[in-house]
This record gives sequence, structure tokens and C-alpha cells, in this order.
Amino acid sequence: MKVHYSKLFQWPATKSNSSSASYAEILHTDGDTTVTRNQVFHEWIHTVQPLIIHCILSVTIVLFVVFYISGTRFSATEHIAHVQTANGALPLPFAPTQPEIVTIISSMIVLQKWALTAWVVPLCWRVAVLLMERHGLRRQDLRALVRHRLLTPHTYLASAPAFIIGTLLLSGLVANSASPILTGSIAWIQQNTPIHSLQPRIDPIVFEELEAEVRSSALNMYFDDQITRDGVVQRAPGLAGIAWGRETEKGIYKRVSRSVEALETNSTIENVTLPYFEVHSIEWIKDEKNVPNKVKSEGPDNAIFRSFDWSPSGAPYIFVGSAIYLENLTNPTNWSSDTIGSIMIKESRLLIFWFSSASGYRGVAQRISPSIYVHTAPETGDQYAFAWITFTAGAGKCRGYQCIVSSPSTIQNNGPITPEPHPLTFQAVHMAPAVAVSLVAHNASIPSSWNNTNEYIEALLVRSYSAAWNTLIEDMSASYANSAYRPSLHCSVAYVNQPRVYVWLALQLSITFLSIVFLILRSRLSKLPLIEDTSLTAFYLDTTSLPESNNPHPLMKGALKIQEEESWLRVKVV
Repeated sequence: MKVHYSKLFQWPATKSNSSSASYAEILHTDGDTTVTRNQVFHEWIHTVQPLIIHCILSVTIVLFVVFYISGTRFSATEHIAHVQTANGALPLPFAPTQPEIVTIISSMIVLQKWALTAWVVPLCWRVAVLLMERHGLRRQDLRALVRHRLLTPHTYLASAPAFIIGTLLLSGLVANSASPILTGSIAWIQQNTPIHSLQPRIDPIVFEELEAEVRSSALNMYFDDQITRDGVVQRAPGLAGIAWGRETEKGIYKRVSRSVEALETNSTIENVTLPYFEVHSIEWIKDEKNVPNKVKSEGPDNAIFRSFDWSPSGAPYIFVGSAIYLENLTNPTNWSSDTIGSIMIKESRLLIFWFSSASGYRGVAQRISPSIYVHTAPETGDQYAFAWITFTAGAGKCRGYQCIVSSPSTIQNNGPITPEPHPLTFQAVHMAPAVAVSLVAHNASIPSSWNNTNEYIEALLVRSYSAAWNTLIEDMSASYANSAYRPSLHCSVAYVNQPRVYVWLALQLSITFLSIVFLILRSRLSKLPLIEDTSLTAFYLDTTSLPESNNPHPLMKGALKIQEEESWLRVKVV
């Protein structure tokens, strides 16, 4: 068989072919250039440079994603976004856009994968030389290593060093394909985000307030004029319609204010007073004898109409679905006895729920428990249920930016609030039944009564008190309260699944760790110098003693021989 090889560790022609220099003194030969021991350090640095770059880029990407991108707001189109305040729009500092951030991440991942490829691809020939030096490789093992950059199972389990090397190659393949783990960890959510610091500082927002026992001219008109009082009741459902929808929203308290009309939703308010009404319990009467005698004697419909004698508004037209709590039967108080003192009311009252008329033809509740006492009016067939409700009414303060603008002109709590006395508590409690009747008539800002009667009644009472209190403070305020606020900006916010990011980083750093172990093993197990440039390693192997392959290339009948002719590499069939 003819010779078909070139030599990987061959001394240049200018030196004696019988030179006694060892492989440890000659790192590689390319043409007439010989690299000696004094350049070992530089050769090693150049060899592991892709590994170092890969490690640095991996850590940099994670730091960039976790500490810069996560939770940060980005505009989709503008470098200088404008945030809407109560007094106009203000520009924000220059910032990259969301598409630019995505481009930066993608570019960093591409560079990181290039660095990984620059390390792993040459690693195959370095591994092949080491394994052939120490243990030997079968022809098919070498083919699999060069073609797929993986060890065959036979070689993988041959020894502990081979196992470590095989794990390194496998990790390189996995790490190079793991970018979806990182990119999939970032979710871009469109939302309104409060801006915590603005320059220049913005003026505080102003809310109407009422001091205890201080009567304004508007409040005097309210007490003296029936038309004024009726007008307040008529306005209240409109404010409820602005603030509330058909969801139950248990534990939520809302206030409508023109002061926040210009602000975007999710803007936060430092401190503001909200109407507070909490229903602690609804205990349905199950036996007729537990209905108060006064109500039983006059009938539920007359009891409802009579209760409005204690209200600032006259008796309205009542609709099916109305749930009206009566005056305090043991200690009734008239609305006009209000001293505008700051109070909080906690008591139990009898509630009458008109849930059906015409013998069930027009019902608003899917079913009433058979254990609940139902009064059916003999003349009309209207059906009523009775319950004792226990509630607390007053006002609550949002502090520490715990209130948000939930919808246009509407402020709501974003956390628990504590009830406090307020000058308008007494009037709002007395006005709420009339407002509740109007809300039932409009049937737009209350939940459905069909499925859960208790939730419907609770929502109706909370909304009616809130609307009454809100209208009173809008019309009768005699003072003002200032509050700082944080306007919100509509933007894209990155939410990062950090466990996925750290899994990706662990895969990348496993390459660094296993590569260091490989380099240590190689320095101890191999007597050959580290191959720096492996691009032409296949041409520099002395394969004279190897038999020709049993399966030569189908287009070439025999082996291939590379010859250099005037600086040109040419192939010939042997």
C-alpha cells in the first residue's frame, strides 16, 4: 500500500531529521515555523480563550436578564416615553425599547454559542488524540467522535477519564441547544406600571374632605332643601356605575374622584379616604315567629315604605330584587338628627329581600333555601325573605401607596384597610337604602342575584353605601386633603422565570467545570503537547500503518492522498 499521510508532529526541513527534541519541546509545526516551550503559556491562553469567553458571556447574560431586564418597564416604540400626570404629560429619561432589548439578548446568545462552538469543535480532535494515546480508539469510535462530537457507549464507559470526557462532549451538545430554556423564561406583559420617581417633582393631587361638626353652605342647603337631597340620591347611582361592574369584588372599597380623571389605570395614590362598609354576617330568619311583630303586623311592603320616613329621600318606586335594611328598630334615628360628628356605626338591622312577584313569575333568585321563612303577600303574590345583617360603616384610609386608580376616575384599595369614624357615616347609612333601590332598577353595577343571594345582597349594600358617601363628599365638602401619587405608564414589563434562567446557567457552567477537569486530566495523562489549531489535524496524522478502509468513498476507488504543490494542496487517488 502506498503512503497516504502527512505528519502532525513533524520537524521543519531546516532542522535535522534526527533531532533529539521531544514532543514536549515542540508544540506544533506549520510550514517553517516552530513554537518552543517559552511560548507555552501564550498557546494555552489562546487555546482556552473560547472557553473563557463562553463562561464570561454566560454569566453576563444571566446578570443582564435577572438584574436588569426582570421587572423593568420598556416602551414598545419610544426611547423617550411620556407619562400622563394630573397636570399633563411629562417625558421620561431615554431608555431602550423592548425590541432593542430582545435584539441585545439574542445577539449575546449568538456570541455565546459561537464561543461554545469554537471550544467544543476543536475539542473533538484533542479528545481523540488523548484517547488514542492512552487507551486507543476503534475506527467506528473515531468516526462517531469526529462526525457527532460524542463518544460511543463502549468508549464512554471504558474508564473514569473517558466518562468525564464523554460527559463534557454530551454537555456541550446539550448546552448548545439550551437557548430556548433561557428565551422562554422571559414573559413580556403589557400593563400600566407606576413611575416611582419623576423629575421635576409633580404637584400633589387634591381630594375633597369634610371636617367633623363643620357645616358648609352646601351642607346647609342639603339639610334645608328636599330637592337638593333628592338630587344627591339621583346622582349616586351614576357614581356607582362609574366605579363598579357586575363582579362581586369582595373586600374592595372604591371612591370616584374627578381629581384622578386624567391618570392612567394602576396609578398609585399615597393616601386617600375611602367609604368603608363591611357586612359581617347575613342570618336568614327561618321561623315566622322570629320576624319582629311590628314588621309582621304591617307587612313587609309597608315596612319598607315606612323605613324611608327615616331617610333623607322620599320613598322611591321599589323594584323586584330590592334588599332594604330598615331603621334601627330598637333605637330609630332620623337623618335630620345628624350632628356631622365623626362616627363609625356597627350594628345589626333587619333586612327585607323582595325576590319574587306574581307567585314566582318574576323571580330574581334561582332558589331560596326551604329552611328560610318566606312571606307571600296574599293580594299580589309577592314573596319576601327576612334576614338580620350585621355591618360596620365608616371610612378607611389608604396609606403608603396602597390605593390604585382601577378605572377612569375610580380609586380602590389594593390591600386591607382599617375602618375609622367619619363625619358622613350617619348620612350615608340613612341614604343607602334609597340608592340601593335605584341600583336595582338600573341593574348595571351590581352582580347577578340568580346564583348566590348572599353575595348579591352584600355587594348591593356595599355599593349603595359607597355611592351615597361618595356623592355626599363630592357635593358637601368644606376642606381639601393633598396626596402624593405615582402616575402609571403603559409599557411592556419583563417577568423572568428565574429558576429556568439558573438551569440554563448551570448547563453552561458545567462546560466550564468539565473542561477544566479535562485540561487537568490531559496535563497528567498525556505526554503530547496540547494541539492549538485543530483545523487541519486530519491531514497531519501519520496513518501509514493503518489498513485501508473496507468501505472507501463510493466515488473514489481507494484512499486519498494530499500533496502540496507550490503552496497548493492537491488530492490524488492512491
